[in-house]
Amino acid sequence: MHEAQREIPVNEEPADINSTTNEAQVGTGKTEVTNTPILAPRGLSEDTKKVLDKGTQADNHLSEKGQTEIGIQIEPSNDAQVPILQAMEIQTRELLAAPKSPWQELPVPDGPDKHEACFEKGTTAPHRLKLIGARVRGKSHKHAGTNCDDWFEFDFAQDWTLMAVADGVGSRKLSRVGAKEACRSAVKVLKEDLQQVILAERTSVTQFRNRGKDGRFPDMDMNQIEQALFRAMDAAYHSLVDAKDSRQDKQEYIDLLGQNPEISDFSTTLLLAVHNCFMLEDKDYDFIMSLQVGDGMIAAVNVDDKLTLLGKPDSGEFAGQVIPISNSRIRDDKEKRRRIFTKIQRMKAIMLMTDGVADDYFPNDPEMLRLYEDLLKESIITPTENGDQSAKKEGQQPISQQERLKKWLDSYYVKGSFDDRTLVVLFREDRV
Repeated sequence: MHEAQREIPVNEEPADINSTTNEAQVGTGKTEVTNTPILAPRGLSEDTKKVLDKGTQADNHLSEKGQTEIGIQIEPSNDAQVPILQAMEIQTRELLAAPKSPWQELPVPDGPDKHEACFEKGTTAPHRLKLIGARVRGKSHKHAGTNCDDWFEFDFAQDWTLMAVADGVGSRKLSRVGAKEACRSAVKVLKEDLQQVILAERTSVTQFRNRGKDGRFPDMDMNQIEQALFRAMDAAYHSLVDAKDSRQDKQEYIDLLGQNPEISDFSTTLLLAVHNCFMLEDKDYDFIMSLQVGDGMIAAVNVDDKLTLLGKPDSGEFAGQVIPISNSRIRDDKEKRRRIFTKIQRMKAIMLMTDGVADDYFPNDPEMLRLYEDLLKESIITPTENGDQSAKKEGQQPISQQERLKKWLDSYYVKGSFDDRTLVVLFREDRV
């Protein structure tokens, strides 16, 4: 597992590098060196002198090779200038040999069901929590000029926070539609079903009883919450059926697919989580129940910095396959019940994500803790005023936490990470 790092965007403009005899300006990811000759001091090799004399030509040549070193050697010299000349040579080498990124960033194509390349939103949630989410196109989709296949939604029902994240199966041309419709339909049903559900008062955490022999929760409130998640998952599936039916016999889809759309063209994963709070012995506790189909991850971090995974990513028969919500076995309540996770704890944060993020922090136990730490380090889930102060120190305008999340998702670097990235975070600023 490679540690996540911040990637320097290709189009970032470094500060100008000035010389008393010439000025080299770097911008928009390219190295531009003026053609004015520079008098090469003694102690530099002939190759370096040629580079300095023919900066633009050398830059073109080196950029095509995409190397970070050009193999220039300093000739031996007893001159006291050698250390300075060596530094100049290293600087020249780095300036002229800066590699061009092999990745393109092509716009999202026009066509049916166009999705915006990225999106973020944030709000205040019940119980004084903050809720933010963002999705960005992965490198592979940017390079190919295709749509982002991820989606997320969140909403509230009285004191309940409702969250959904989905990842359309990349091999299906309308999977992004499936992801969007699944999230929207699931959250809509959760909002309807949980509007009147109230957690019953309990005197201890142990009074949240486990399932009975019939596999059901014996407590009415727990059973209602589970049934709401079941209905939400069923609604998500039926939204794919509706999406398919509404696009039948339309020429733009026949041209795209070579036939009328089928349910498999809308294949998607879906991760759902609901959250509420209750008081116990003058302390506020968090209640979380989740349901996951497909890959990705749901993880919670408590006040003792202990990690709990609230989902188990599943896959198909072969590597790279996922089980989508359109799989017939998902419509069986017994199968859905097997995928339910419940946690009662004093929480710092809960995170829902697609595999574009989850796979970058593998194995998820304990790497989800590192993800949480990265969100802190990047001032994404720190108190808003702290993030604003950090921005002011760097001479930047303060930006929202969700905007910081989007920018970070679009820039951190992990080798071999090319997928879309989506992350939703529910957190307590007074606990992080």
